[in-house]
Amino acid sequence: MPFDMGMIEKEGFVSQIRVIDTLRVAKHLLSEQKSKALQYLRYALELYKEEQAEADKYNITIKAHDAIGDVLVMKLLLSKLVALTKEKFPEANPMLKMEELTKTPIFIETFVFGKHKGKKISDVCDSDIGYINWMQKNMDLDVDMKYTLDKIMGH
Repeated sequence: MPFDMGMIEKEGFVSQIRVIDTLRVAKHLLSEQKSKALQYLRYALELYKEEQAEADKYNITIKAHDAIGDVLVMKLLLSKLVALTKEKFPEANPMLKMEELTKTPIFIETFVFGKHKGKKISDVCDSDIGYINWMQKNMDLDVDMKYTLDKIMGH
């Protein structure tokens, strides 16, 4: 999401829009799901059961690996995330809450890449601080990994 907005702004567009990143919101609300990929969530949340009715409503023909099909699934996912937000934060405006969640970093428990893949990040910080230092110096870490390492290392 930051990459996309950065590219748009690089072209001279100054955004006044409020952004909701469905992937980040899904990471917050669906932490128990092993994947947050759109196709995984399509099945895990049973969004596929609503696809045809939604497509019919807009006179859309869904084809495999079709952009309009992905947009339709994304619309269904957003609706599901709105419902989950209302459920988990009943006192909040769901759109404003999802905007807030979009801006809120996520603590990462385990590595999903590299030589420590599958290991707890806190354990690696204790056992291989050289690797952590190398990561911080040589890798372009995303906001979640920076947040996680800062939190573990007490910064």
